[in-house]
Amino acid sequence: MLKKLLNEIIANTDFTQKEIAEYCDVSESKISKMQNGSNIDYDTLRKIAKYCNADTELLITTKWFEDIPKEIEKKFDILIDNLYMLSSLEISENISQEELLKAIELYKKESKAKVFLDLLNQNFEIYKQNNEMTMKEEGYIANFYNIKNKQFQIKDDYMSPRISRNSYINLIIDTKLKNGDIIYFKYNEKKYCRAFLKITENRYFLYSFQGNSNFIIDLKNPKDFEILGKVESVTTEI
Repeated sequence: MLKKLLNEIIANTDFTQKEIAEYCDVSESKISKMQNGSNIDYDTLRKIAKYCNADTELLITTKWFEDIPKEIEKKFDILIDNLYMLSSLEISENISQEELLKAIELYKKESKAKVFLDLLNQNFEIYKQNNEMTMKEEGYIANFYNIKNKQFQIKDDYMSPRISRNSYINLIIDTKLKNGDIIYFKYNEKKYCRAFLKITENRYFLYSFQGNSNFIIDLKNPKDFEILGKVESVTTEI
């Protein structure tokens, strides 16, 4: 991705490798190697972006994403997914689940660096108080204190890697739900574990980390929707 972006930036100018090299105070071979995807450093990228009147942030962030250690890359991907879901998307009350899922798929095709910068550069407050839900005050909350078992086993990978298959989730109820919280709920007589996003006052989007097992809940027509609790912790058997 970085190699492609760098070559696009240079191709959109009339500068030669020699001219770029002279401005950056490096050799022509250095610029050539960078265009071939090797020996790329941040300082020279900054100079190239400035000389070519390109987006410095995008170029630097693209390299930064390529430098992320593999051990945390997946977790960072999930973080970006959550930031995207929780950001100030202009989701209208009339949007269908199909349209929303299509928007998510389009987002996933964007470069990670571009999406990340878009999120960072937005002057947004993530739904804050208007999109909190006091669980005790809502009409769709189960009588949690009558539930004898507050630990439930998850038998799928939809919330992996946060919650892996056969893990046990421990629930709490005396709290507020915020966008990004993971909840356990009953819907049409089946139980699910998903992340919570409040779209409007009457619509919730409950989404998975893996696959497309997502739900849009319309509280005007709840269809046996009942929140059993918020996931407080996860226990994994070894």
